[in-house]
Amino acid sequence: TELTNAYDGTIDQQARESISDERWSCLTREQITQKNDSLDLGLMADASVSGNNPDEEPLDIAREAAEELKAIHQELEKIIELLG
Repeated sequence: TELTNAYDGTIDQQARESISDERWSCLTREQITQKNDSLDLGLMADASVSGNNPDEEPLDIAREAAEELKAIHQELEKIIELLG
C-alpha cells in the first residue's frame, strides 16, 4: 500500500513524547527496568465503577452487589428452565 511504502520505520521520539493521551504512555527503557521489566501499569480509572466513589459506604457497595447477583441468579434460573 501507499502508506507502507511511504513509512521508512523511523521513529520521531520528540513527536512521540509530545503526544498527551491518558491511554498511552511513552516509557524509557530505564523506567521499564525500574518496574522489573513489567509493562503492567494498572487499570485506567473508570467512573462507571462504583468503587471510584470514596463517599460510598462498603455496606452499600456490598448490598448493591448482592442485588446484582440476585438478578443474575434469577436470569440463570430462567435460562435453566428454558433449557430443561
